[in-house]
This record gives sequence, C-alpha cells and structure tokens, in this order.
Amino acid sequence: SFSFSLAPSRFSSSLPAYKTNKRDIVTIGKSLAGEFGFSGEPQIIEGIHKVYLWRSGNNTFSAQDYPFGISLGMEVPTKGTLPSIQMAQAAVLAFVQKHHLVDPTIQLVPTGSSLLSTSGVNIDETTNLAPADRVAVSYQYIMGGYPVFSQAGGRVGISALIGPGGNIRSISADILPPVSTQTNATLMSIDYATVALQNNKGVLVNIDRPTLSEASVADISFSAVSITSVELGYIVLDSTNSIQPVYVFRGVAQNTSKDSEGAQVTYFVPAIIP
Repeated sequence: SFSFSLAPSRFSSSLPAYKTNKRDIVTIGKSLAGEFGFSGEPQIIEGIHKVYLWRSGNNTFSAQDYPFGISLGMEVPTKGTLPSIQMAQAAVLAFVQKHHLVDPTIQLVPTGSSLLSTSGVNIDETTNLAPADRVAVSYQYIMGGYPVFSQAGGRVGISALIGPGGNIRSISADILPPVSTQTNATLMSIDYATVALQNNKGVLVNIDRPTLSEASVADISFSAVSITSVELGYIVLDSTNSIQPVYVFRGVAQNTSKDSEGAQVTYFVPAIIP
C-alpha cells in the first residue's frame, strides 16, 4: 500500500517521445580507447552483461554493453599547469562533441565542479588553484527540459577529472542511443499517475537499504511505502528502441523486515497515456 506526502507539482501535459537507433558499444569503445592511447583488442569480462576492458600499465579504459557506458582511469601527472574550472568544462564539452557521444536532442547541464588536491591516498577539495592537481566536473543529460534517468532511478550524465595540461584523466559517461525520430506524446496527469501507482501499475526499480544482514540472503520485504517525492523525466527503453517520459516516485519503505528498515525505494510509472 502507498501513502503520499507530496508538495504540489506542475508537470507538462505533453512531451516529445523519441524513437532511437541501436548503439554498437564495441565500435564506440575501440574508437575512444585509441583516442586515449590504448591499443589491441579488449579483454572481455562476461557477467550479467559484457564489459570490454583495455589496460596499459596502471591505466584502464572500459566500455559496458548495459547500461551502455564508458569509463576511463589514468594516472594524473604531477607536473604541468592545471586548467581553470571553465577550461576543464570546455575540454569535456569538446571531447563529447568530437566523438558525438551525446545526441543533439540532449542538453548537457553542469551539476558540479571543484578543484581537488592529492595528499598520499587522500583526495580533498580545495578552493585554491595552487595546491590543486586535478579538476572535477560533471553534467547531467536533459531532454525536453527534463532529466534522463537510469534503469535504477538515478540521473544519467558525464563526470570527469581533468589533469595538468588540460587532459582528461578520468571520465565516466552514460552513452544514450541516437535519436531517429520524435513525436509529441500526451501525458497522464500527476493525479492519474498517483492512482496508477496505488493500483500497482508502477515498477519498483531500486531499494537502497541502510542496514545489512549478516545472512547470505537478506530479507528485503516490506508491505507499505510512504511516497515523499515525484519527478518527471525520461527513461531509455532498449526493448522498444525508444526514450519515453516516465514519472519517478521516491519514498521510504514501511512495515519492513529488519534488513529493509529505513530503505529508500524508487518506482517508475510510465507517463504516456496508454
């Protein structure tokens, strides 16, 4: 069962819905690996999904087939001039544009930036450029004025570390499929979406537990949820080659097992009127 404690919200009554083309993460990965100086064929790590991994000394680059994304980790040189935050942001945007990592329908909105200083194994934030040895910047993806969410309910985007000389030393990016066409879709109201959630038309996509059981298999059961927030955004649906509007409800599990006490839960409700 659900209870609701939501602030009044106004959302669009219609939004674009997008049809997409398929992505080839291996081709994308090989191109970007070469850009960063990695060569040869990747090591393929088989799990629930495939990860393609390149290594060169302590440096690594990987591309993952689901959720589609890339990740780079390179040693940061100790010498050279560190760029300003503005120059670091420009370097990331130039990299994204050069490799066509983001479809033109997606807007990159800055979500954070900071100067970082390394001391031993510790990396601390600093306000001065002098002791800093890297710059951290991050962006989220926005479509039609609304954020894009991962399958687990988090916002997707790009985060990077820029080292001396203005070179990217670390980057983690979600790779969304390129858009082929878009149509205008009529959305259900937030009241209708709330009723749909109450009628079990929502999908539980994430449960974040603050407590852990010592047992090998945790009991994460609960029988009620107190919903405290709702957002409208987009979700990538690979099964239908589309990007669709979705309501994202978040709340706290109630009437829980020990392992679920205080758990934060996230539900998706499709926003397009069926």
